[in-house]
Amino acid sequence: MLKLTLVVLTGGNSKRFGDNKCLYKIGGKTMIEMIVDSIGKLFSETIFVGSNPQIGVGKFLRDIHPNRGPVGGLETALINSKYESIFLIACDMPFVSFEVVKNMIEVRDEYSILCPLVENIYQVTHAIYSKSVFPAVVKELKRERPSLTHIVLHTPKVLFLDENHFKHLEGYRESFKNFNFKSEIKLYNTENPA
Repeated sequence: MLKLTLVVLTGGNSKRFGDNKCLYKIGGKTMIEMIVDSIGKLFSETIFVGSNPQIGVGKFLRDIHPNRGPVGGLETALINSKYESIFLIACDMPFVSFEVVKNMIEVRDEYSILCPLVENIYQVTHAIYSKSVFPAVVKELKRERPSLTHIVLHTPKVLFLDENHFKHLEGYRESFKNFNFKSEIKLYNTENPA
């Protein structure tokens, strides 16, 4: 175990999904159980952050500033984490890879943010943030539409990890797959039978 905190963003109303995403089961496990089972042992602390307290697992923290999206969750996590760095992940990323996250932790060094860039998308909810970004988070929360991507692109000492960094890890792209609709899960299960 490393001196980092795993932070799972539990989200809010899951309007697009239709049900509580965190509690949606794939193969008999909820998405958050899948995340914790996969990568939880890499971390010294695990917390769940959002406006969704009915998840019923672990240490849950309600967003300090509700309805501010993942930036609000990051703020709450940075304030409450015991450790200098956190790995932030959205609850709709159930196929997160132990090897991918372990690799990210191993190269984190003194960066303020470590953010993968996979399939031309900044993977801001599959990233490592240090407490040094807290002032940028507070500033971002003042914007009309706070954005983790905006923070990542305007913060010094950010390390971007492109696909070349991960290509030696078999199936690395699965780690970054997220689901916004139940139909995406059904399609995924059809295309990837167990």
